[in-house]
Amino acid sequence: MSGQNKIKAVAEEPERHLDDKTLHRLKFIDISKAIGLVFVMLSHICSVLAERATPFFITVFFVVSGYCTIREVKISKKFKKLIIPYIIFTIILFALNGTHESIDFIGALYSRWCLYQIFIEDNILFLRSNNGPLWFLTSMFVAFLLFKIIEKCQKETYKLMVVAIYIIISYLMTYLPILLPWSIDTAFLMATFIYLGVKVRELELMKKINIWWCVILCALYVIFYHCCAPVNISVRVYGNHIFLFIPASVVGCLVVMKLSQYLERYAVGNILSRIGQCSLTIFCLHMPFIGYWNKILSTLAIDMHPYVNAVLCLVFLMVCLYPLSLLFDKYILNKLT
Repeated sequence: MSGQNKIKAVAEEPERHLDDKTLHRLKFIDISKAIGLVFVMLSHICSVLAERATPFFITVFFVVSGYCTIREVKISKKFKKLIIPYIIFTIILFALNGTHESIDFIGALYSRWCLYQIFIEDNILFLRSNNGPLWFLTSMFVAFLLFKIIEKCQKETYKLMVVAIYIIISYLMTYLPILLPWSIDTAFLMATFIYLGVKVRELELMKKINIWWCVILCALYVIFYHCCAPVNISVRVYGNHIFLFIPASVVGCLVVMKLSQYLERYAVGNILSRIGQCSLTIFCLHMPFIGYWNKILSTLAIDMHPYVNAVLCLVFLMVCLYPLSLLFDKYILNKLT
């Protein structure tokens, strides 16, 4: 049986037969990561192209992480997989940036783009060394710490009670005047998305969502997004309201995961799957390469439509970062984490 047929056979089995290694190599999981990654990069290249995907393109990483969590979470392992890379990528990006001030080192410890919400005047910017995306790593680590409490509950009723408490806490934290370090103020909500991923796997929702349900979910997403408006989780912006963001994000994540299953059979799915396997490194290192692309255009005095520029910049990022990430993951991350 070929490797592709093996993956397909595993995907068709009940999830109770899956192990950690198999889950992490399911193609649609990697494809989902790649889709989220593409929108993340687009949000930094030409934000208008990613605007309608803001409710889900970050949360989908938390949902698929939950989907792949079939054994008890070990915090020491999460520390190695998330915080060690955070330190490594911080050092690399500091080196690439060259010049630093004391606020940059404080920002690396605080791990947040800024101190106040983005619309506040005279804000204090922290992650200024092309290391803005690194907030995601500390956020996911804290989210798994909080998910551990959900996991420890013996009864499903107790788990749902903790989830409800987390959502209430997340709502109350929207009134905080500052953004908390390590995304503590959003991590409660992200922990619930990890739990959502667990339930998607346990209830085998990916099998139950057929093409008609997918159409309905897409329609619901359009409605929820229209009510919710653009989101920026990194600075605790949930659009018009957190309770509009949550259903928009849940529906969006389900659509992405189901779309990823459909894409498995096509060539584009194979490409996205490979990109998804390297998503962590590409996610963390893409900002300076966007800067390199802009310098090339400036040097050559090339002026093009923003949408064309966004597509070409994406191609440039993948051509540069995909092979780099393969080497980086193999010789550095895999050895240290």
